Amino acid sequence: MTRVTHLYGLALTSDIPLHQDRPVGQTKADSIEIRVGSTIAASTDRPQGHILLDLDIDGQYFTAVRSDEGFLLRFYDTCDVVIDSTLGRALIHPYPDGDPTILSVLV
Repeated sequence: MTRVTHLYGLALTSDIPLHQDRPVGQTKADSIEIRVGSTIAASTDRPQGHILLDLDIDGQYFTAVRSDEGFLLRFYDTCDVVIDSTLGRALIHPYPDGDPTILSVLV
């Protein structure tokens, strides 16, 4: 079920529940679309691109990279999130063994 929610001054259209009780009636021009894509194989490799953030303490948790196409957020053991260069669309690719209930927290 697709929902439109007003959050942080933006209208977010999302396939996943964002657990916010601030629905809006109409999408604004400065909206963000969050969609769930196909399930992909989990990866333990750092994604290619310019590393913006990398959290590796006692194991790899998160890496964010920038490339010519946009951005990739890798939440190890859970999902990859591909964000286009306009920052208007995020495509979530869950991992087969990842917990789907955590997607709305990560995104």
